[in-house]
Amino acid sequence: MTEQATVEQQVSARATPPIPSTEHAPTQKSHKAKGAPARIAELLAEVKSLKAERDGLVRSHGTELEKLRGELLNVLAENSEMKSREEQRMWQADEDTKARTKAADDHRLLCLRALVDVAHQTGAYTRHPDFDTKMRRAETQFSTQLLEQILMFSPRIAPELAYALAGDPKAAARVSALPIVAGCFMLSKIAGPFEDALKLQKLIGG
Repeated sequence: MTEQATVEQQVSARATPPIPSTEHAPTQKSHKAKGAPARIAELLAEVKSLKAERDGLVRSHGTELEKLRGELLNVLAENSEMKSREEQRMWQADEDTKARTKAADDHRLLCLRALVDVAHQTGAYTRHPDFDTKMRRAETQFSTQLLEQILMFSPRIAPELAYALAGDPKAAARVSALPIVAGCFMLSKIAGPFEDALKLQKLIGG
């Protein structure tokens, strides 16, 4: 080979770039191919873990909500029961009040009837033709206690005492407001003249 040919061969060798070796290329591709699925698996596992954690929180919150709902229902039931008992108590109290009022009215009516009967029996209607009129006008001033106290006097005194108080409604209201002992004392003072008149009538044989 001539010297010129040798030089040309060297120049050609320098001009032509070396062909890179592909010996390790499949290995790099293999690493990349294996890395992606592994990363995907890791992400899926993380997603699964987060989902499980979320589901646990949802279940926990659901349990807590059910517990609170149960407590609320219990409170509402207790409140309803208390309301029902209170309504029943108020209704019973109202019924008791009505019963007491009716009993008091009935007792008062019986006392008035007894006084009227005594007045008829002792001739008070003959002596006082306006007996009923005066009693009706002053009836609201006569308490049941006053009527009971008047009826404790003798049958001949009781109608006269009632007639005298009926003629003075203010006095009747004043005596009605007194305690029992004080009321009896006041009635005895008012009845004094009638008792004296009755004694005198007996003395003279009337």
